[in-house]
Amino acid sequence: MRGPSREQLHHPVTGESYAALRDRARAMRQEAGSSLRAIAAALDVTKVTVSKWVRDLPDHAKISRLNVVAHGRRRRLYPRGTASFVTALKREGVPQAERIRLAEQAAL
Repeated sequence: MRGPSREQLHHPVTGESYAALRDRARAMRQEAGSSLRAIAAALDVTKVTVSKWVRDLPDHAKISRLNVVAHGRRRRLYPRGTASFVTALKREGVPQAERIRLAEQAAL
C-alpha cells in the first residue's frame, strides 16, 4: 500500500502543499541566490529538506560557495592581516570593541 503523493501532502502549519513549497524554494534559490537557512526559515521547513529540493539546480554549487564566502566575511571581527596586531592588543587588555576599531584603522 502506497501513501499519498507529494502533491497531496501538505505542511502541517501553513497547509500549503509540499510541491508548492518545493517550487517556491527552487525559485528563491535560483532568482535571489538565497541561502538554505534563509529559505528554510521563510518556508518553515528544515534546512535538510530545502537542500534536497534544490540540490539538482544548475547553479546550486556556485551559490553555496558564494554564500559560504559571504557568511565568512560577516563573521570576521578583524580585517585580514591584523592577527598579530590584535593579539598584542589582547595582551594589553584592550576591550574588544576598541580592538576592532584599531584593527580596522591599521588595515587601511
